[in-house]
Amino acid sequence: MPFRRIQLYISYKSMELGFNPEIVDAKNTSRTCPMCGEISKPNGHVFKCKWCGFQADRHFVAAWNIAMRLLMCRPLPLAAKATHEALAEVERIVIKS
Repeated sequence: MPFRRIQLYISYKSMELGFNPEIVDAKNTSRTCPMCGEISKPNGHVFKCKWCGFQADRHFVAAWNIAMRLLMCRPLPLAAKATHEALAEVERIVIKS
């Protein structure tokens, strides 16, 4: 099924249920580091930031960046310790050894 047809179907169904769908530009979402915002080239399925060292699956990085572009999905700011602990947990879950 073509991407645009899926997009149209999701928009139609969400409007039918009373939601207002938002379209997000997906440009560079799998290449932008969600931690520092720098652009790095993914190596296969793994994204590794050259600047801060963040490493995760490139599809996870793209989904994270798309979610961050939506106002309703932006998390509240976290304290530095909580951010570090959350990053460690994400790395533990996402990185395949």
